[in-house]
Amino acid sequence: MSDLGPHGLYAHIWKKDKERILHSNSRFSIQAMSPIPTDEDIDAIIMESERRQQNPTHTLVLHQSHIRDLMDMCIEENERLFGTTFDPYPDVVLVTPKEYTRFLQEAGNKDIPAASCLPENNQIVIPTKRLLKMGTGHIVNPYDAGFIQHELFFQYAHAMIRQLRGEWQSGFTDLCEELPENSLAGVQLFVGTLNAYARDQMLMKYKEWAVHGAAHKIRYIYSDDSAMRTYVGLVTMLEDTRHPRTLGQVSCLDVCLFDENGALTTGFYEAHPLLSIKQKMFYADKEKGD
Repeated sequence: MSDLGPHGLYAHIWKKDKERILHSNSRFSIQAMSPIPTDEDIDAIIMESERRQQNPTHTLVLHQSHIRDLMDMCIEENERLFGTTFDPYPDVVLVTPKEYTRFLQEAGNKDIPAASCLPENNQIVIPTKRLLKMGTGHIVNPYDAGFIQHELFFQYAHAMIRQLRGEWQSGFTDLCEELPENSLAGVQLFVGTLNAYARDQMLMKYKEWAVHGAAHKIRYIYSDDSAMRTYVGLVTMLEDTRHPRTLGQVSCLDVCLFDENGALTTGFYEAHPLLSIKQKMFYADKEKGD
């Protein structure tokens, strides 16, 4: 794990991803010896995730009466993983596919996220069925059970990370008003990548999530050099047995990047409205040791 690139940390990360996929008993093959995903691997993973969403074996249509069990699972697993509790608990708002289409269009979304986390409103918005196509003749499907469990966990993890960073409700509004646009983009990349890392820790336990998690990671992590270098940085910091950090501590960073020279760069944006609080949380254990 000493060299960055196809034969170092990238290979270590892809090896773990392959183990999760193989553990899930997915009905397709991946290139066992490849240090990074091949084009064939990428196509197979994304196609399998899409196939399950379009033709789910275990279907689920969300209703307020039974979403409580899903919410309880996501809350419990996130609080265990991050070592803290939600404050406050996000409201899960169920909407019709038509209402969700209108919401995405008003927000200017070009893609179709299965659900949306709204830090400023203390909400996770999710349609009762999977929206596969927007606009005239929009296409909906019952959810694949594994997909919606994975997606709701992912949105709760996003909420947890934002709360730990103080970027929730008015804190999120303050962030958007005070942080420059390029720094906001950096925060979004860091939060999204840490969210993917947190989700990956669950895929051996919930093997029906594995293909959907891998497809998401290929689209948003492997395909983005900055996100991939951030993911490598997170692995380096969180899996360092000599100087261990918790997910809660690392959540407070703004930058955690393995650079072109193979060095780990971490830091904070000086303009962040909660800079001193985040720094204190990150260095908490070190200060106790001193």
